Amino acid sequence: METRRRTFYRQRGVSLYGWMAIIALIGFFSLLGMRCFPVYMKHYEVVSVMEWASNQPGISKAPPVEIQKRIQRRFDAGYVSFMTARDIKVKRTKDGRRFLYLKYDRQVPFFYNIDLLFHFEQVTYLGNS
Repeated sequence: METRRRTFYRQRGVSLYGWMAIIALIGFFSLLGMRCFPVYMKHYEVVSVMEWASNQPGISKAPPVEIQKRIQRRFDAGYVSFMTARDIKVKRTKDGRRFLYLKYDRQVPFFYNIDLLFHFEQVTYLGNS
């Protein structure tokens, strides 16, 4: 009886069920990362195009159609296919400054019938060049 008690106290480590839980958690978060990473990378690409457009010389006085043409060329070169430049609106503040405004949602399948929904909103002020 005493031998069994000593063996019980000496045993250390994770059981089979513990390992299964750890592997399931690692798999869940790996799948989550694999689904989220491309969405954020594409969003970063869109934001970088908006910032590039805002730093172009003479952009603050250009008509909105010309701004959208420039942005669309960059989208085409960067393989941004989930949106067009028309989704980016050129607006004015009350004091007359112009800015680019973008608001969109991305829905990505996650697992079985579960989807991930991302909300993005970006404002970039046009330069005064």
